[in-house]
Amino acid sequence: MKARRAESTPKDIPGSGWYEILPNPEEPTTLNAHVSTDWLIIGAGFAGLSAAKRLLDLDPNAEVTLIDAQAIGFGASGRNSGFMIDLPHELQSHDYGAGAHRKEEIRQNRLAIEFAADVAEEFHLKDSFQPVGKFHGASDAAGLTALEN
Repeated sequence: MKARRAESTPKDIPGSGWYEILPNPEEPTTLNAHVSTDWLIIGAGFAGLSAAKRLLDLDPNAEVTLIDAQAIGFGASGRNSGFMIDLPHELQSHDYGAGAHRKEEIRQNRLAIEFAADVAEEFHLKDSFQPVGKFHGASDAAGLTALEN
């Protein structure tokens, strides 16, 4: 397979959730050589980090490589201030929360949240992992109408 360089990558947006209160991270290591790995995970948000953790739980000798176009935890995981929810915010959809496909999505998301809670406990971060419910907000009249409906 021929190696390719991305023509563009996502640009970091200032003011991204909890990321803004952290100290400045070290400069990332740029992957500029061929590597051999057992597992390659693209994306270092909740899903990518959880997948890497689970793979290493199953096989501590596995070589897991995790890459991201942005900083670890900066993308969607950072922009939402680290919240994990069981049902995505699609308040205006005609079947919000209804139907078998939504119930399966909720079940899978709750399993992922349970996994994250177990990891927080394993690494003695239980105080940093708080089940607090979720909030919906609006920034304009159309959004407020959607919330009220």
